[in-house]
Order: sequence, then C-alpha cells, then structure tokens
Amino acid sequence: MMMTCRYRMILAVGFVFIVVLPFVQKATKVFPDTSLSGREKHVPKPDLSLRSLWSGDAARQFEAYFSRKVGFRGTVVKTINQLNFSLLGKVTGNMGTPIVPGENYWLYEYEYVRHYTRGYGLNDEARGEFVSGLKRLQDALEARGIAFVLVLSPSKPEIYPEHLPEPYRDRKDDVASKRAYSVTLPELSAAGVNVFDVHALFERLKPTSELLFARTGTHWNYYGSFLACREMLQMLKEEQGLSVVVPELDRVVHGQAIGTDTDLLDLLNLLWFGAPEEMLVPYPEISIEPATMTSRPNVLVVGDSFSFTLVDSLNFCRSVAEVDLLYYFKRHFRYPSEDVGGYYQIHPESELGPIDYEALDWNRVMLEKDLVILEINEIMLQGRGWWFIEHALKALEAEPLQAAPSG
Repeated sequence: MMMTCRYRMILAVGFVFIVVLPFVQKATKVFPDTSLSGREKHVPKPDLSLRSLWSGDAARQFEAYFSRKVGFRGTVVKTINQLNFSLLGKVTGNMGTPIVPGENYWLYEYEYVRHYTRGYGLNDEARGEFVSGLKRLQDALEARGIAFVLVLSPSKPEIYPEHLPEPYRDRKDDVASKRAYSVTLPELSAAGVNVFDVHALFERLKPTSELLFARTGTHWNYYGSFLACREMLQMLKEEQGLSVVVPELDRVVHGQAIGTDTDLLDLLNLLWFGAPEEMLVPYPEISIEPATMTSRPNVLVVGDSFSFTLVDSLNFCRSVAEVDLLYYFKRHFRYPSEDVGGYYQIHPESELGPIDYEALDWNRVMLEKDLVILEINEIMLQGRGWWFIEHALKALEAEPLQAAPSG
C-alpha cells in the first residue's frame, strides 16, 4: 500500500513538473530551446478591456498569444513536425510556404511545381508591352553608356523533374509550349533585347555538371549561380564591352549546405532530416586577379529571390563595386563597396527598407551605374518586372540626355 502511494506521489509530482516547466522556461529561459524558421503571422498582446472580456475576445486572444510565447515551443513544434514527416510522410512545418517532398531527399517549393505542371501564359497585349518596354529601357540605358541584361533564372522542377513525386513528374507536351517563358523568349530575341537565359545554360550543363540546385533548396545553388554569373559576365564583356574581370574555376569542393542551399529544409522545421553523406553540396573555388575597386563596375540588380544568390556570386567573383538590389521592386538593399570575397552575405544587414517610389534617388540607384541587371525567374514572367520598367523609363525621360557640345 505504501509503495502504491509512493508511486502515485511520484507521478503527481512529475505531472506538476511537466505542467509547470514551460512556464518556468518562458519566464527564465534557463534551458536552451530551438528556434523556428520562416515567417509567422504576428500575434498581438491580448486586449484586456471590459468589452473584450465580456465578448470573450480577450480569452481567444490570450490563448493565441500564450501558445506563441510558451516555453519550449520550438522544440514541441519541431517534434510534432518530425513525427508527421517521419511516420506519416506529411509536411506540417512549412510556415506558409507549401513544400513537395520528392524522391531521394529532394524538396521542391509547390509554387514552382504548380507552374511546371500547368501552362501559365502571358496574353499577347501584356507580352507585347513587356517586350517593347524592355527594348525601350535597354536603348535608353545604352544611350547613356549603361549596359543592360535580362537574366531569366531557372525553375528547379524544370531542370530536375526526375526527382518529383510520381503525380507531378509527367506533364502534357502542350504545357511547356504554352508557358510564358516559351512564348516570350523568341519575341525578346526578335526585338533585340539582351537576354541571358540560365534555363538554357543549365539544360546544356546538366548532363556533365555537378548539381546546379541543392536538394534542400528552392534556388540555384552557389555552384550553379557562380557558373551562371561567370557566363553572364563573359557575355557582357564580349557583347557590350563591359570592363569586368571574369574569374576562372579552379576546382569544386563538397561540403554541408549553407545559406539558401537549405532554405526549404529550414522551413520544414524538423529535428532531423536523415540525409545521407551523398547530399554534400558542390561549391566553387576560383582564381582571379581582381581589378581595383575604382575600376570595377557599379551594378543595379532588380529581381526576385534568385537575385540574392546572384548578388552573392557577383561578390564572390570580386567583379563589381557597389551593388543596389531592388527586391521585387519593393525593398531596397545596398551592398558596400568592399573587396571581400565569400559565398554569401548577411542580406538583412544591407536592407535600407521599403522603396518610396516618389523619393527614390534614380541617379544613385541607376543613372550612376555601369550595369543594370533585371533578373526574373521563368515562372515570374507574368509579373513583367513588377512595374520597374515603367518607373525606370519615367525616370530616364525626366533626365534627358545632354546634347554634345558643337565644335
């Protein structure tokens, strides 16, 4: 009887300890916890007014707020995600970014898979305005001695469809021909727009190359981005006379994934992915005699999330000076003019904030640059440059060219 009471006492104390521990952790942070990746909706503190207490809103707000702030939340969430992923094959920790687990530890972002399986096009009028606007922008920049290139970055399912789950792997033949990428590319070429097509480059390199996308990332990996960047710089040097040093690839080393090479895996918020050693990611090592900072081109990059890795590669190549990045033409990043190589930068430290279109200093951002890169992923062509082309043309028209002095 005494032993039974003792066991009950131990169970009761243990239960109280488990219940109280999250509150202790919330108040003291005495134990290490794990953080969660991705963005979550902000949960405000509960409104404890008489009206909210009477209506019951305060209780609901407190429940939502407390569940977000409770101790060990990160560990609990990752444990639940791990059980769902390992036992049920379900992805539950994507933080609002749907992820499709493929074969052999490949991960895909659903938005890119959706575009792979369907023929999302661009109507004739919108496509015509986009192409003609690009040509006008290119000509206006060229008249001011500024090089321009439209970079079409690749979609992971388009380059590596063989690792998709069976339901997504095979698409109808007419889907690819209807895509905005397929119908717009010939028209860009016919109009004389300077295009660097990374999709075509990766298709050519894939049979003999290291992986150009990390299994656990949605973007081109740093090796693929470097190859694209080097090829782009060589093209700009030969075709537009851009004064730039192009690095040579010395060798490829393999290591654990860093930076954007793990962006999808991070969003899964798992305790363990179970990846084998063969998942080591290729990284380039280069040789270069870098030019002085004052002789390197200043660059404006406008683009989507692939632009971050492109900026990283420009820095890694030690080929450019100041770089401004207009991310989706909504947020402004400026990278310092420092001769520091490396695979990737801490981008949040370079953000200047949201773009104020009325107050944007177009002289500093564009007119004082030597090169303008408009990067658009092949599934993003329907966005037609996020209104950058229209705003840039307006800024160029407001700053007319000065006539050369006679005599």
